Amino acid sequence: MAEAAERAGLRPPAAAMALQKPADVGIASFDREKHTYTLFDDTFRLAVQAEVRVAGRARGDGAGSSFRRGRPTSIPGNKDVRSRVLGVVRDSFEPGVPYPEAKVNAICGEWFDAWVTLRRALVDEGVLHRNESGAIYERVRP
Repeated sequence: MAEAAERAGLRPPAAAMALQKPADVGIASFDREKHTYTLFDDTFRLAVQAEVRVAGRARGDGAGSSFRRGRPTSIPGNKDVRSRVLGVVRDSFEPGVPYPEAKVNAICGEWFDAWVTLRRALVDEGVLHRNESGAIYERVRP
């Protein structure tokens, strides 16, 4: 638990509460003997971190109503809430790393079923920059 909390940048109680949800839906496992959680994919580590941040816990920003099970339920119309939701997804992209469109699509698909809509929102809001050919994307905001 301590390692998961450290890797997610959370206090152990907040990490335990956040990790319980992914364990309940089968994207993480809990070893009762070792008292440890194992997330099945790094994307879900980011989702757990996001769940705590947006749900109003651990100094969250209160955008939790836009998430369900660690994933956005929609692209919010309210600019401030949309910015916070896209900020959570932004953390899936390393700054300065070029991403081919197929990789961007895969990452967006992990977050949101309508991945094209999410990709478009990330570009429109200036989170990702698409090159002139449209084949390469790069994260542009911190």
